[in-house]
Amino acid sequence: MVNGSERPIVGRYWSSVLILSPPQPQICSRSAFLVTICPADEVNEISLMGRLFESLTKQINDSLKLSDVKAEFSERFKSLESRILVDNERLVELDKLKKEMNEIRNQLWQRKSLIPTQTSGSMDRLLPGYLRMNTDGIKIVKMDDMQPFEKYTLTQSTIEYLKKPTFDIWHWEPNEVSLIF
Repeated sequence: MVNGSERPIVGRYWSSVLILSPPQPQICSRSAFLVTICPADEVNEISLMGRLFESLTKQINDSLKLSDVKAEFSERFKSLESRILVDNERLVELDKLKKEMNEIRNQLWQRKSLIPTQTSGSMDRLLPGYLRMNTDGIKIVKMDDMQPFEKYTLTQSTIEYLKKPTFDIWHWEPNEVSLIF
């Protein structure tokens, strides 16, 4: 299949394509292959070692880059963890403040609407004046517990106005009006 010309010839050997060149011997299924081992040239050995070192340096550089990426990732992860911890502490503080504000709001509402508060064991609470709030409702407290009010006597002119059917509240003094109420 090989002719003496210098250009290669393409031949088929079973299912594969073989390219034959003139200096190559003819290959057939019966021909034996001869393998000869010859010592490598120093140039080939040096280039082989150079390629080996190049591949080693490439792998080392890649691993160093990978370790740099790992270090950067761990640093960013730690900073995110610290931010999350700070935010969690803020949320806890905000929750505490919300609870305190709700308690204060409830206390103010109870004072305003005269709702009994639960204290240690009893539901009684003294209110201003002569009223006491109880679980049953508002009850009058004995006057012995209260401090005595100042005595005030009406003026003679006020007594006379009260006796008349056409008295006007504007004729009264301010203390007299508050006493009657």
